[in-house]
Amino acid sequence: MFVCLFFLLHCSSSSNSLGMRLRKEIKRILRKLLPCLFLMALFVLGFTLFKLQVEYDKKFLSFERHSMYSLEENMIEMSSKILEGGSVMVPTINDHPYQYVHNANNLCKKDKVNTLILIKSPAKNYRLRHVIRHTMMKDIYGKRYDDVQIAFLLGYSHRDRFIIGNEHEVFNDIIQEDFIDSHRNSTLKVIMGYNWVTQFCKNAEYVVIMDDDIIVNIEILNQYLFLVKSGKRKSIYTGKVFTNEAPDRRLGGEQSVTFSEYPFDLYPDFVDGSFILHNQECVRKFQSVFPFVKYFPIHDIYLGIVAHKLGISPVHNIFVKTDRDKHFKNDVKAMAERLSQDSDIYYDTYISMIKG
Repeated sequence: MFVCLFFLLHCSSSSNSLGMRLRKEIKRILRKLLPCLFLMALFVLGFTLFKLQVEYDKKFLSFERHSMYSLEENMIEMSSKILEGGSVMVPTINDHPYQYVHNANNLCKKDKVNTLILIKSPAKNYRLRHVIRHTMMKDIYGKRYDDVQIAFLLGYSHRDRFIIGNEHEVFNDIIQEDFIDSHRNSTLKVIMGYNWVTQFCKNAEYVVIMDDDIIVNIEILNQYLFLVKSGKRKSIYTGKVFTNEAPDRRLGGEQSVTFSEYPFDLYPDFVDGSFILHNQECVRKFQSVFPFVKYFPIHDIYLGIVAHKLGISPVHNIFVKTDRDKHFKNDVKAMAERLSQDSDIYYDTYISMIKG
């Protein structure tokens, strides 16, 4: 049809008045058809992309059928052998060659540390760290929780190096290595924390990994740990558990992953990274096999993968709340602003992620 219209348009160019009228009529018809042509093109494009997505999704392996992820080794046996002082004849695929910039290696010098709280913090978030020092940490030392220690896990930022240096000099609570501080390096930050615990804080009975935009009620946390001690579970890996979560395959998303990074249709069960509670035995097991589990940029899912390979099931904890709404974020920022002006302000009211 369109070929005929263009042919008539071309032929009419050689005639006079009849040709002019014919050309005008053809142009009028084409103008009316343009919106339809545009919609048809969009439909064809959308249908084509849909078919391509369907074919693309078929490439993903079923997690239930193919859940080995990277090295197909028995990680349970490997971990036991390593922790007993033996060696394994398996090449590492996730080395951690980074060096400490700041090291709070005197934090666990006491004979007993019941709970070690490691707080993942972007290097630039010095105000949020200030909030924590004047709320959670002040509460710990004010109520004489001598068996609780807190430190911050940071990557390296050239821009913030002087502020962080001053922080560490005053508070001696910064653990920082020389990898670049970024969201996609959050797993490096967590691995650094586990390595640090097994080297400098072996006497900590429980280890919490959490974000810097939440504040924990230590008293209620201790009450929960008292209940945990009466249980029989050897490896404790608990928090808010996610199940049957599918990878984000959108391009450019903060949590998006490629097929080469993760070829399966679902993630293993994992604990939300904003608050993870382990015991020392679980930390040591995780740390022992990190070099043999392929790096994954989303740290809580990476820990879920490691736990799956070690046969450790995450336990959902009904006491842990991780709802991060806008109001909560604004409250933390408001506290940071006030504390930056008056360092003596102390808030008795908790913005607590753990509720009794």
